[in-house]
Amino acid sequence: MKKFLKTYKKYILIGLGIGLVIGLLIWILVVNFNKNQKVELAENKPLPTPFQDNLNSFNWSLPRNSYLLSENQKVKVFTILPYKEDILNIVKKLDEQAEEVSSSDLAIFWKSSNSMITYNKDTGVLIYKVLNQLNSHPINNLEDVISFVEKLVGYKATKDKIITKKLSDGGLSYRGKYDLENLSFGSIYLESYSFIINVSSEGNITEFSVFLYNPSSVNFYSLYSPIDSRQIVSTKKFIIKNLTWDKKYASKGSHLRVSVKLNTFDAKQLSSSYTFQDFTYGYIFPIYIVDGNAVYEDWEKTTYITETQLYILAIDGQYITKNTNFLTPPPD
Repeated sequence: MKKFLKTYKKYILIGLGIGLVIGLLIWILVVNFNKNQKVELAENKPLPTPFQDNLNSFNWSLPRNSYLLSENQKVKVFTILPYKEDILNIVKKLDEQAEEVSSSDLAIFWKSSNSMITYNKDTGVLIYKVLNQLNSHPINNLEDVISFVEKLVGYKATKDKIITKKLSDGGLSYRGKYDLENLSFGSIYLESYSFIINVSSEGNITEFSVFLYNPSSVNFYSLYSPIDSRQIVSTKKFIIKNLTWDKKYASKGSHLRVSVKLNTFDAKQLSSSYTFQDFTYGYIFPIYIVDGNAVYEDWEKTTYITETQLYILAIDGQYITKNTNFLTPPPD
């Protein structure tokens, strides 16, 4: 053995050296390949705007409570497809007696003596309104919420993504979002939540709204730079959602209501979120949500105060293209 090592020592060392060089080269190739894979992640692909330019003219400024995206980070956009299972399975879980009363290309309606159920195919939002609480589903805590959502629609909800709000009638509203990678998202028609469960003070569901989609269809589309913080207050890519209306607004005639225009907006808080609008658009995208109070005014100079949210597209406008395919109107 010693004689063998002495005779072939030089060749063994040369072989080990060659092996180390080859191993090093392979390691470098693998590292570079992984780096290239990351670099090849799509960036700044043209993206149709989800919002029509808002023509309301009013001044507002960023509130003190503003949680802005870092201008150095990238935000993601995903594509998404509609719910592919039979929606009737969910309807019957909610109310076995519910019968279809009308259907169109956009929506389906069911009704019984216990409830009314609607499903909008384009927005993916199903709304269940209880008419008879004696036959409602009981919800007493967050565990009940998680169990109810998972058993009904198969989507997992997590405790830390659910918030609870007190309702004026003494009941509670549970609001949650779906997880997507390290993000969470919901529907713009549900205040950017994935589901909202309102329960009475006795713990019975009075209304349940949920966003339905095909979980296996979600795919990464592109990375983008967020909108510059200085452009947030000047961009036209936003929609207005009025959460409440002044009581006197309902008592006015239609000729006055149609004349109402937004006069001032007092922003209280700004935060970021990921949201979905409709399947005609087909993307999950980042937005800023601005909570505040708005003052509307009609042509008689009567004012109306509302609790209002602005939903602002959070992507740098240079990557946004025109979109003429608006099927569903944005929230009011």
